[in-house]
Amino acid sequence: MTRHPKTAQRVLAVDPTTRGFAFAIFEGPRSLVGWGLKHVSGDREKQGILMLARLLAQYEPDLLVMEDCKARGNRRRERARRFIDIAADFAVKQKIPVRRIARKRVLQAFGEEATKQKIAETLAAHFPELQTHLPKVRKAWMSEDERINIFDAAGLAIAYFRQGRRVSQDQFFARLSP
Repeated sequence: MTRHPKTAQRVLAVDPTTRGFAFAIFEGPRSLVGWGLKHVSGDREKQGILMLARLLAQYEPDLLVMEDCKARGNRRRERARRFIDIAADFAVKQKIPVRRIARKRVLQAFGEEATKQKIAETLAAHFPELQTHLPKVRKAWMSEDERINIFDAAGLAIAYFRQGRRVSQDQFFARLSP
């Protein structure tokens, strides 16, 4: 991918799913460059890293953002934790810095009353290209729609961009709007 003159930090956020991982690529907090789901089969860790390597080569991010599984209250399964650790190690070997964001920080970035669905709706409102991926509201008996992981990845990136900013949630999201 041809890079334009450096104007904003390019961030790749990755969120493991049961079948692979979801990703979102931002150039600064206002520009969503790419997003999607990557499905793997066979040796999931190996295949997942190969797909991550392709994304790193294609988008040349300045930073990889992933969930901090060591944070208090984290409920990730062992396989997801292992993938996050392996992916982080791989990125570091590629000389790409890694930032881990606790789920609590994502919730704080979107407001203490935030839920996965509310975060997804907020992101879809600010990034209309995500509207078609917005899952329906989940009922208690329903399995989680895999597409929600795209919003989880995007939420990690936005939480990273929001770190250290001394503006309210409303002010931050108002600045995202064109």
